[in-house]
Amino acid sequence: MEGKYGIGVDIIRCDDAGRIVEFRVMMRPLQGIQAVHEQMGRSLAAGG
Repeated sequence: MEGKYGIGVDIIRCDDAGRIVEFRVMMRPLQGIQAVHEQMGRSLAAGG
């Protein structure tokens, strides 16, 4: 993220069988989210 930082937490909720039914990623600050978004976009555009 080139000089930017981010703080994140993953929230995973499972059903009674142990299967994941919800997966949330929460992150801050906004500059960190934007940097991750840009990097993910470049990675997806490159095919992976």
